Amino acid sequence: MIQLDIERDCKPARHIELRRALVSILSPNGLCAKCREYVGIGKLEIDHVKGRTNWQPRELSKLQRIKRYWTEYLADVSLRALCRSCNGGHLNNSWRSRDERKSA
Repeated sequence: MIQLDIERDCKPARHIELRRALVSILSPNGLCAKCREYVGIGKLEIDHVKGRTNWQPRELSKLQRIKRYWTEYLADVSLRALCRSCNGGHLNNSWRSRDERKSA
């Protein structure tokens, strides 16, 4: 008999749903807030306009992180949606996929 762990199995889908909803608010047309290039909702990253508040994303799960972004958004912290290049991804290997790091 297969047992379903609701808490564990639902988190990935919930994280994606919450992230998409917030990015859609920040950039309904899928444009990067900095370079204005169209990259689509799924490829935009959430960025703090004035720098991140006192927390480290790597210390949180994906679900906890997106909930934190939502809390900040609802508290009027300035957030924007940026493409990977504008969000500093080209300067930081940790933001690149494994394939991107190998080809660099």
